Amino acid sequence: MNVVGLAIGVVSLWKTCVEIFEVIDSGRKYGMEHEILRVKLEVERIRLVTWGGAVGLSEVEHGRPSPHSARLNQDDVRAAVLGLLGCIQHVFENTKRLQDSYGLRPVTSTPDQADDEGRPTQSQLILGPIFQRSYKTLRDLAKNRQRGTPLHKKTTWAIHDKKKFGEMVSEIKGFNDNLESLFPDIKRYTSENIRNEINQSEDINALQTLEEATMDQHEDISCAASDRLEVMGATSVVRSRRSWDQHTITYSASQHIGRVNADAEVGAGSHTEEKELDELSKQMEAVELYASNKSVGALTLSLIGPHSYSARVSAHVYWDGRKSDDSTSTWDDQEKGFVKNSHATFG
Repeated sequence: MNVVGLAIGVVSLWKTCVEIFEVIDSGRKYGMEHEILRVKLEVERIRLVTWGGAVGLSEVEHGRPSPHSARLNQDDVRAAVLGLLGCIQHVFENTKRLQDSYGLRPVTSTPDQADDEGRPTQSQLILGPIFQRSYKTLRDLAKNRQRGTPLHKKTTWAIHDKKKFGEMVSEIKGFNDNLESLFPDIKRYTSENIRNEINQSEDINALQTLEEATMDQHEDISCAASDRLEVMGATSVVRSRRSWDQHTITYSASQHIGRVNADAEVGAGSHTEEKELDELSKQMEAVELYASNKSVGALTLSLIGPHSYSARVSAHVYWDGRKSDDSTSTWDDQEKGFVKNSHATFG
């Protein structure tokens, strides 16, 4: 059998997997925190769509195999791909596990929801301005969906337990990672495609949401969104937060050093507390000592005169943080009105 014939089964299962993500409710009425979780899952869907495009599954369906799809002719690779795609499908179709392990609850369909059938979910509306090519692929796949297994007949699920749902996202991420590892030559290609789509987006809100949703599991995607925001002159939420967190850590370390030093002065420090003074604390102590030494002393400026025997006025500048025998610590010149001195204070 030729490559196209062997890959058709992979194409069919891949199409089923990228469509079945829609059984998770959009979360429009559950708040932003739930929506971030749903966006995390939608990112995995985008990864799966991009992976399929990179492998050439869309081309295989039309009888135009790509060089990458030729690997599907290998029995072990094809079997592994089918197994991983089957695992993704099973995640969404195992109703008991969806409830017990992933914290989802079935949603009772209403007339309004029936009218929404086929419309983009909130997650798709958020990421649509970024991943335009990926969603075009999804729309094309939906047009060719087999009428015998319509997606709207499947149960829709809503996020009930955020922590358990996070485990579901992590599990699907693992399947995507394994799919990419089977085609190592396209992994960089896939990452570049995602970054290129991000770099073409002009939607600040969508980029900020993507940046936040991917910061813990997809640092490359989060960084790409951050870079794009900075190019646009917009706020990078994650980098601002990390900068604040680093400030908080630094302040906490400084507070800790102060407590350790106070305990040492009164003899209350224990051997356990001394161990807590780790490398970070030592470095903070050095910085604190440097800063305190830089601020020791005071800058004194004075004008003397005019004298009875002369109309001139003498100007004196003195830094009392230096040793008294340091001749560069003072300046006394009746003729010039500026100071040349190596100490930063005189700047």
